[in-house]
Amino acid sequence: MGLINHERTLAMIFLVILSILLILHNLEKPHLLILHSYALDYSWVTEQNEGMQRVLKDKSDYLIKEHYLDTKNKPYPEYMKRAGKEARELIKRWKPNIIIACDDNAQILVGKYLVNNPKVKIIFTGVQGDYENYGYNHANNVTGITEKVPPQAIKETLEIINQSLGKNYQKVAFLTHNTTHSSFVVEHMKSFDWQPFELVSAGQYTTFKDWQKAVEEAENRADILLIGGYKSLKKSPEDNSIVPYQEILDWTDANSSLLKIGARGFYVEDGGMLAIGISPYEQGEVAAQAAVDLIEKKKQIENIPIRDGKQFLIYMRKSKMRDYNINLKLPNIYESFARATNHYFD
Repeated sequence: MGLINHERTLAMIFLVILSILLILHNLEKPHLLILHSYALDYSWVTEQNEGMQRVLKDKSDYLIKEHYLDTKNKPYPEYMKRAGKEARELIKRWKPNIIIACDDNAQILVGKYLVNNPKVKIIFTGVQGDYENYGYNHANNVTGITEKVPPQAIKETLEIINQSLGKNYQKVAFLTHNTTHSSFVVEHMKSFDWQPFELVSAGQYTTFKDWQKAVEEAENRADILLIGGYKSLKKSPEDNSIVPYQEILDWTDANSSLLKIGARGFYVEDGGMLAIGISPYEQGEVAAQAAVDLIEKKKQIENIPIRDGKQFLIYMRKSKMRDYNINLKLPNIYESFARATNHYFD
């Protein structure tokens, strides 16, 4: 019995030592936190992740944790305050070396609290707002990639549509929901040179009623309804619950005769006809590569400049284009591009 107990004791000691060694080994690994503003039910998030995985898939020597704030489904002040606090507490416990902070709410709820923190580096991605508002222009521990609606690509597509249809659509009305960063999106659209087109209106709307009024006003002022975000529209000033997106799109289709184009890819995923949106794959890939450059190439973060997203994607829905009363047809390269990126829907 004594020999058996001795062997058990040795085995337990071995397991304890092995556990300690594993813990120490993991502590030495780079800790990378991927902090998402939204959740996995949003294709923008899954495609950002796919872009990151192109770079990180073989990085078994990294410890990678994902955390989802889920603020698109729950854009309520109390929830967002609590979600930000929980994420900041996670960071204190887990002590990441690098945080890839995705989209504006991750910066608002977490990133801006870590500006110039010597213990962590921040790589932002998917930022539509003004990153200076988060203190990043004076930060020595921040870099990243911005996300902006691609008005030049949209304008070029509108020119092709006019040529294809023999039309002269010129007046554009841009609509988006009211979010933490939508005012910056609206100003970005207003500052762009739309000639030979004219941007007759660009606004952000809080409630579904506000949206409905803007759509009705655009009917008499515009030829083209350019649709941005719509997934955070509230039922009323008194009722903060979110209106289902399908209800919004169905009403907009039924009450607007204008040519409708999306400025975000999810517009087509949700049933729309055509959209031109910034690439989430590029956003994720650039952020992940910056993390690798910091970890493996020992680059200094100040030598990795903040950059604007350059790539955009085409989204098309065949049934909508076929049923559309103007028989819209685009060059084959549009369909080929949409199919190549799995953004062509029958």
